[in-house]
Amino acid sequence: MYYLNPLGNRDPVVLHGTNDAFSEHFHSNFELVFIDAGERIVEIDGQTYREPMGSLTVIFPFQLHRFSGGGGRCAWIGIHPEALFAHTDVLFGKKPAHPVIRASELPERAQVLTKMLMSGAVTDKIELNALTVALFCEISAALRPETRQDSSIGSDIFPLISKHLCESDFTQQKLARMTGIGERMLYNFFTKNFGMSFSAFIRKYRIDTAAQLLRSGKR
Repeated sequence: MYYLNPLGNRDPVVLHGTNDAFSEHFHSNFELVFIDAGERIVEIDGQTYREPMGSLTVIFPFQLHRFSGGGGRCAWIGIHPEALFAHTDVLFGKKPAHPVIRASELPERAQVLTKMLMSGAVTDKIELNALTVALFCEISAALRPETRQDSSIGSDIFPLISKHLCESDFTQQKLARMTGIGERMLYNFFTKNFGMSFSAFIRKYRIDTAAQLLRSGKR
């Protein structure tokens, strides 16, 4: 069973750790993962990719993914999609056909931006957002974005879900009213893409959010 990781609802911060395994999950943020040493395997939407040293992995919001492997080091950051401004339509309506960019495939300016972003030297929220947007522009062609399955629905509902997930009165009925999409169609979309109903999706997100806050010691 996968879980929802609420990275997208907190201020951006670069995290460093080892290339450990993470079970299948998804979240509402745009995520970048840099392999600083060693290598790892990532599975995104059922497709498996190798992450060699120096590679940059790009994960769009609400993409199912897992990591496996051990040893080595990595750095990663999660950015709320709204921080990418004009690119949000791409994030919600498309997905990378080439999500793992090897070091040799990174344009020169992208290499510089990746180093600046993943070093951890920049901590200001606005600067981190700006660096991420600049990096995304440099690597967007290499990602070869392709249309997601059911993109006509996803591009309408994912931005709203990302914005309203933590609201206690955010229900499937309310989402249907906001989008004009029928509740049956919404039900079919969530069971097809996430293996659960919308209500289960929201409930699980809130449980995982609470668990993460308890682990972090925040209230």
